[in-house]
Formats: sequence, structure tokens, C-alpha cells
Amino acid sequence: MFASTVLATLAALDARPRPADAAGGPLYGVDIANYQHPNGAPINWRLVKASGNAFAFIKATEGPISCGGSYFTNNWFARDWDDAGAVGLYRGAYHFARPMRPVTTTAIDQARYFVRMTGPMQGPRDLPAVLDLEVTCGLSPPELATWVRTWLEEVTRLTGRRPIIYTGPNFWATAMAGNSTFGAYPLWLARWGTSSPNPLPKSWNTWTFWQTGVDSVAGIVGTVDVNQFNGDLKRLAALSDFVRPFPTSPTGHVEYAKASGRDEAVVKGWAADYDTGDPVKLQVSIDGVLQPDATADEWRPDLTDQLWLWGPFHGFTLTFDGLAPGRHHVCVVARNIGPGADTHFGCHFFDMPTGPPIGNLEYLAFEPGGFHLRGWTLDPDTAASLLTVVTVDGIGAVATQADVHRPDVGAFFPDWGPSHGFDILVPTPPPGPHTLCVYIGNVGPGADIVLGCWPVIAPQPNPIGGVIEASVGSASVSLAGWALDPDSSASLDIAITVDGKLVGIFPTDVDIPVIGVFFRGWGSVHGFRVTINNLTPGNHRICAIAKNLGAGTDTTLACAPLSSGAFRPA
Repeated sequence: MFASTVLATLAALDARPRPADAAGGPLYGVDIANYQHPNGAPINWRLVKASGNAFAFIKATEGPISCGGSYFTNNWFARDWDDAGAVGLYRGAYHFARPMRPVTTTAIDQARYFVRMTGPMQGPRDLPAVLDLEVTCGLSPPELATWVRTWLEEVTRLTGRRPIIYTGPNFWATAMAGNSTFGAYPLWLARWGTSSPNPLPKSWNTWTFWQTGVDSVAGIVGTVDVNQFNGDLKRLAALSDFVRPFPTSPTGHVEYAKASGRDEAVVKGWAADYDTGDPVKLQVSIDGVLQPDATADEWRPDLTDQLWLWGPFHGFTLTFDGLAPGRHHVCVVARNIGPGADTHFGCHFFDMPTGPPIGNLEYLAFEPGGFHLRGWTLDPDTAASLLTVVTVDGIGAVATQADVHRPDVGAFFPDWGPSHGFDILVPTPPPGPHTLCVYIGNVGPGADIVLGCWPVIAPQPNPIGGVIEASVGSASVSLAGWALDPDSSASLDIAITVDGKLVGIFPTDVDIPVIGVFFRGWGSVHGFRVTINNLTPGNHRICAIAKNLGAGTDTTLACAPLSSGAFRPA
């Protein structure tokens, strides 16, 4: 802490042996940092206590170093803290403050960093935290006072006790401008080479600890700061009392419980016990049946602000499978660690999928051979494929299982799998208007459903098409057009007659892309281009006839007179 060569020399000249604790007598103690471990030398805390010391303060943290660098943590702190406690010394931890701007933010950050390193300091002989106040880092007295108060209040909130302020009389008079508003906090005064700590800085009319100088103490290599307590063991023990700032029992809650698949449910939440940073064990039951214990150790960065001291690994996501359709309830109990009792997070109800089938008709169009229907359907109660029936005007036309592989459905309903599609061709009904309905068979709770009914018009079975281009030469005629048969996607034959006599049969083997756009399912190779040569002079009548496939009859696409170089489709 405070360093002064002159004072250290005076203290060394005036070094006195520390008497053993006596009822009602003065109590002595040391305060140490990493400097008391030269070349890694450990401290023999049994000898420290045997030499008449009742307490020890141990530096835990400092920083940011140089008023803007990195935080410093005494790498000997944890060992010295444990060892001092093990031999029965009262122990305290201190933070060497580096007050900075922004005032409030840096004060809270340093307070939290300190307590994160020390823990809440709530053991039976743990003393209040200490703010070691020696530098200003450029803050004005009003800014410094705000910084100090903010740090003290945050540590009070985190540990349940008002911290101790360590300072020197000159520093308080100048850097704090003799502030008189901190008397509620115990004073640890650094005043060396005097027979009394008085006069005290403003704010205090009494002192709690007095750092008198440096001395040699058995068990510690080199010299060490020595201190006196203003009271006896009973008062020192009272100083270690605290009001617990956080609940002793676990805290947290179940955020949701819901179905996550056909027979699977998920329960999500968080749980922490403020007595420890260790994960909390969970007792979980489904519908009153105990499940294997779980652990709340999932990473939850969203809880960082709330659980900054205990870390973010306190979430849980629990999954349960094999659950029957219908309503269920899950109950979660957080197992207590240390003081307190188990915490019941309550019972939460959720519903597993059940009821009638669901699905969708995605495609309905007339294609070669009939009406083509595509879609999907599934029943919440089963992963099996469902019976799918299509009726035409109320009469069953096609019955099949909806078991077509549909990866997109499987991705959206992973517990049901992908085998829930249907791809149905309903044979062409008689020409004219009709109603197509899709029925889905239910499994388990619920009833069969009508996925939907749609009006359709069945075309005549005869070929359709036309002549779209004609040109006449001196003894020839050329025709171009298209034709297709509603019953088939196969290419048709076109018969050409002149004056009622067949002059040739020609295939529709020309690709016309627009035909494929307008007649999906038939493709685009339904065009023809025909040239008839060696026509005799005079008037003729030429006809193009599409030959029928399946039901129906041939269709005359065009029939027109041919005269004087003119061809006009009938």
C-alpha cells in the first residue's frame, strides 16, 4: 500500500514484537500482496498466527494498471486466502483502485471485477471488502467522491456488507478535498511512525484499522505492513457478520415447455445458486414420473448481466420423447447448494400434437390422361402415411397412400419424416364440368377430413390444334401448325388431303416452346411443318386433320380452297 522510505525506516527502528491475543487487548494483523512472495516464496501462515496476529488483509486485484491498462489479479490471492483461513485468521481482501472516467461505469466495472475474483467473502471469519484508495488517475475531488461512492455501493450490493475504506490523511485532505460524507464506512487509516492514528480525516470520528508501518513477521520473507484493530476479538467477530445480499436458495425459472415433434417435447430455462458458480442439478418429472436428474450448465450469454458474477453457464434445454398425444405437465426443482433449500420452479402444461390430419393441395391441373393432383398430408398422431381418396362428383376415383418422398415436408416435420406426399392422376372424366374432392383418412383421435373440393372442366377427348402459317407456291403449298391429344403426351400424326384424297401422313415433331408453357405435361414437341408439291393447275381444296389417340375422333384443324396463289383456312 502506501510506501515511504523515511517512514519505513522509522517503523523499522521502532519495530515491536506482537503480543499474543489477550482478552480485551489490542489485536494485530498484516496486509500482504504478491510482493510478500519474493522468488515464489510461500507464506507460513501458521507462524504468522503464532507470532500474535489475529487478522490478515490480502491484495486481490488492481486496475486497470496505469489508469488505463489491463486489470491485475494477485496470483497468490487464492492460496493465501485459503491458507490464512485454514489457520483461523480473520481475513479480508482489498482492491487497489484506479478511478477513471466515465466515473460511474468504471467504478462498477472495477467493483465487479474485484468481487468476481474474490467471491462474496461470506465465510465465518471473512472481513468486509476493502477499497484501497491511493491514486486519482486525474479525477477531480467531486468526481473521485462519486467514483468511490459508486464502487462502495456496488460492492455492498454484491457482498452484503459495507466495505472498508483504506486511505491516508494527506490523500483524503487533498484528493478528496476533506470529504465528510463517508463516515458510515469503516476506516482503515495509513499513518506511520506516530503513536496514535489521530487526528482522523474528515468523515470519521473513530477508526477501525490502523496501518502503523512495516515490520518483520515470522512466516513472511522480508518485511510486511503491520496493522492494529480498534477493539477486541468480540468486536472483530462482529465485523465479520454480514447480511446475505442474494437468496440462499436457487433461483431461475422455466421459460417454456412445448412440443417439439410428434412425440417429443422441450423444456427450456435457467437455474443458478448464488452460493456457488457450479451448475445446479435439476429434478424433473413428466406427468408425475421422475426423470433422470439434469444439469443447468448450458451457455446462456443473454444472462451475462444478471449472472455476471457466476458466469453464463446456467441454462438448460431438456428434451423428452415417447410422449403420447394430448396434454402433459412437467415439473422442475432446482437442487440447493450450501445454505437454503431446493427451489420448485412450478409445473408447466403443454400439449402434444393430436387431432385430425393436416395437409395441403399444391398442384391441380389437367394433364395427359387426366387431372393431376400433388400435395402432402399427415396425422399428428402417427408417422405413418395416410389413406388419400380422390372423388369425382362424389364417386371414388382413386385411393392411394400418401407415401411419396417429400424432403421439404420431412424437414418441417422431422419427427414425422418425409414420406407424406401424394401424386395422383385422376383418369379423365366425361367432357364437361366436374367437382374433384380429396379425402384424408384419420388415425387416432380426430376424424377423416376433406382436404378440399375444386371445380374442374374435362375437355373433349378429340385432338386440338390449328394451322398458324400457310404459303402457296406455283405448284405447291406449305402448312405449319400444332396439334395434341388431351389423352396423351405423345406426338400426333397429321393427315393432309387434297380434293378429298389423302396425299400424306406427317408427324408433329417440331418443338414449339410456347406449347409446353400453355400445356404443361404434354411437352413442347407438337408442331408440324408440311409442304405438298406437284399440285396440278386449277382450284383445289386442302385439309389438315389431326389423328386421334385413345378415346375420341380425328379433328380437322383446317380445310380451305386453294386458288390463284391464295390459301385461306376454313
